[in-house]
Amino acid sequence: MKKIFYLLSFLAISAFATSCEKAAAFLLPIEMPLNFSISISQVVPGIQSTLGTSVVNYNLETEIRSKTSGELGADFIKQILVKDINIKLTNADATNNLGNFESLSFSFNNNGGAPVVIGPFAIPATANAQHTIQVTNSPNIRQFFTGNNVTFNISGKARSGTNKTLNADASATMIFDK
Repeated sequence: MKKIFYLLSFLAISAFATSCEKAAAFLLPIEMPLNFSISISQVVPGIQSTLGTSVVNYNLETEIRSKTSGELGADFIKQILVKDINIKLTNADATNNLGNFESLSFSFNNNGGAPVVIGPFAIPATANAQHTIQVTNSPNIRQFFTGNNVTFNISGKARSGTNKTLNADASATMIFDK
């Protein structure tokens, strides 16, 4: 009797694990935006510096469950890559805009660990308030999504100075996969 019980238990667990793997194969990868706002301090030309920091409250378990109708949780996500980053200055003007920057870099961190840096990315010299950066070789940033907060830093090198703090709305398109 015990052998039959163990056999049936093993078969039930195996079927459940197989169905979860099938669900993961069907539902992944998932693309989702991660939105954050950041204030970029005034910059001096020719100097590479940290421009601003933003801490985003993000619960990976909740996000994945909502995108998969509760089928999968965070434990199925082994890889998170950045596809692109869109940055839009909400208070840009003719002399204070993204054209002031030669390059921008973004770093991801949580709980004070070593950050992962994406970039630097060249920024066009034209006066513009919005720019999308395609990230072609994103590192896996999964390790930064274990808690409820992710810290984003933006750094850059200015080609010309700004005379005010710039406010930016940014969106990183994230690819979540197994």
